[in-house]
Amino acid sequence: MNRFRAATLTCLCGLIPLLHSEPIDIRDDICSNICAIKQARSQCKSILKHIQKQSLPATTEIVNNDINTIEDVYNWLLTKKATIKLYGYDSEKTFIQNEPFKIPDNAHVFPICQAGINRSQVLYKVLDTMYGDSIDLLYPHGAEKGFDPYCGTFDNFLWIINKLSFAKIQFEAAFDSVGRVPRICEEYSQNNKIDCASTRDLFTNVYYQIDDTTTPHVFIVFKQAAAIVITRIMEANYSAKDLSNLTIIVMNYDDWIHNPKLGLITHDAIWCEDATPKKYSSEAYRRFAEVTARHFIK
Repeated sequence: MNRFRAATLTCLCGLIPLLHSEPIDIRDDICSNICAIKQARSQCKSILKHIQKQSLPATTEIVNNDINTIEDVYNWLLTKKATIKLYGYDSEKTFIQNEPFKIPDNAHVFPICQAGINRSQVLYKVLDTMYGDSIDLLYPHGAEKGFDPYCGTFDNFLWIINKLSFAKIQFEAAFDSVGRVPRICEEYSQNNKIDCASTRDLFTNVYYQIDDTTTPHVFIVFKQAAAIVITRIMEANYSAKDLSNLTIIVMNYDDWIHNPKLGLITHDAIWCEDATPKKYSSEAYRRFAEVTARHFIK
């Protein structure tokens, strides 16, 4: 938390120059380790079924004949020895029977969803309660509607937060009067004028960069954010030789808090117990916390 906060403030104030990496031809890397790639891909068909339907963000900086689909990005990560796991439900709405994940001590942990308002906020509460100070838990981030202008413009959903006063009360009721935490960069955006170019560089060179090859980095990403996040990780670490300390966990859950019926059609035992919770209710927040908590172990 302190590492990112300090770097964020420094970058936004313009006190240090930001680095701009030049694209590097990784054709040889993509072609290497074919057996390992095929094996990993066969074990993760559900991930590919989901992410290969999505296209690369419009401003993807890495453009050559090898990197032009999400599947190419996925394969690139595998060549760098990154680990990618899938939890939740596959494309056929079948629950994936994976063992709960144990986050290593001292890991940098990044909870990310589409807007950083519902799912990643609940996950932040779950992980903070479960792991406490044993991990470096960063504030939630909205990959699509947060403060990283990956597509060249801001759409940070600040307007909707101001309209969710009922949801704010219900969120606090679900978590012992403790409300949402600021999303990454939210506290600075309200007090400083930040432009798209510098903020995009900030996320590329600080947030998504794996600058420590020994400390585990765990990105926990909800469904719609997956394509953006893995692409941004590739952009930020394009010249990296080894990303074996990187784990990307794709939590294949829609925003059931906003649309409880999406949870109902999975027949999830936790979500569907008794009556289905109402939209933005404290019960919806509590149950979604239980749904996500089952995938982690201390």
